[in-house]
Amino acid sequence: MCAAVSDVMVQQFVQLSARLRSVGQSLHDRLAQLLRTKDVPVSFVTWRLKDQASLAHKLGRPDKSYRSLWDVTDLVGLRVSVSFEDHVEQVARLIEQHFEVDFGNSLERVKPAGYRSVHYVCAHREGPHPDFRFEVQVRTALQHAWAEVEHDLGYKVNDAV
Repeated sequence: MCAAVSDVMVQQFVQLSARLRSVGQSLHDRLAQLLRTKDVPVSFVTWRLKDQASLAHKLGRPDKSYRSLWDVTDLVGLRVSVSFEDHVEQVARLIEQHFEVDFGNSLERVKPAGYRSVHYVCAHREGPHPDFRFEVQVRTALQHAWAEVEHDLGYKVNDAV
């Protein structure tokens, strides 16, 4: 992607960040309330707005192509951590029932060491743009801890190269 186009998308993101924060908080509250009303035992539900530097890095990757900011499906990310694997399935079913899941971009990741994570990409028509999508990750607390370690190791290795 051309650096100028990437810069325009990052500036658009910065201009929309307050709106995206509001949407992220609203989606978090909606999901947390849904899990409470359905009595699904969760360790935590969190959300984050993508970091500006992380977005710039993602847009600059040579193996990816983004036509617009709305092609980035994880500007807002939610994470649900549960204690046991069968609770992952409960959360997954609720997300599929109550959110507009983009199954073509959603996936289940299973790594050789047994780490499993369900990643949903969902549309949100009341968001800042009709094509806005967000990500929901669901995994156990143990899988979450391992993912954090693996993520940090991956960034340190890549930064050293």
